[in-house]
Amino acid sequence: MANTFRFPSAPNQDNTYRTATFETKNVDFATSITIKPTQYHTIVKIGTMTDNTTINAYAGDTNVAPYIGDKLELYFANASGSNKTVVLGTGFHWENNLTVVNGSVGMIHATFNGSTWVCTSMVSPNND
Repeated sequence: MANTFRFPSAPNQDNTYRTATFETKNVDFATSITIKPTQYHTIVKIGTMTDNTTINAYAGDTNVAPYIGDKLELYFANASGSNKTVVLGTGFHWENNLTVVNGSVGMIHATFNGSTWVCTSMVSPNND
């Protein structure tokens, strides 16, 4: 885990985010999934949920991504006939689980704080 920022803030250095990098990942569904974000903004679409799952996120090594302020978005779809639970495991700081309502989607957004991914929002709207 890098405890530095991805973008410098010293005078005469590029702090405009012009070098911001993005990645998207499609991940097959499993009951335990580990995500390894390497860019400033990582979007992960998890395959259709068939059971409950635990999501773990890599927190990096010294001077290796992720960096402070990096963003992570996770997307889930549930068409299994019953509500499913997403548990945030290793690498996350969040005390609640996400229930993905049957026939709906779930979204989790997190920001890296230098040592762990802090969940900034978690939602699963009902499709009524």
